[in-house]
Amino acid sequence: MEPHSSWIHAPRTRDTSSYAGSKSQTQRILDHLKRGFSITGMDALEKFDCWSLPKRISDIQKMGYTVNRVWVKTASGKKIKKYSIGVDK
Repeated sequence: MEPHSSWIHAPRTRDTSSYAGSKSQTQRILDHLKRGFSITGMDALEKFDCWSLPKRISDIQKMGYTVNRVWVKTASGKKIKKYSIGVDK
């Protein structure tokens, strides 16, 4: 039986050259937040290939960081969470 065409995945086109060596996904997201940037689920997927941002945020909290959450509205009117941290640990 031939696989259904939707089961065939296109090759990745995401540029992973900016990934910092062997740093974990959690560490790369933490570095991003520590530089003063906020992050949404879509940001995490696009920049860090992270499909489960709430889990990574939980990991960051377990490291002792306070994570701020705010609901924001997208251009299409959808509400999403945006995460940030203070630079102090």
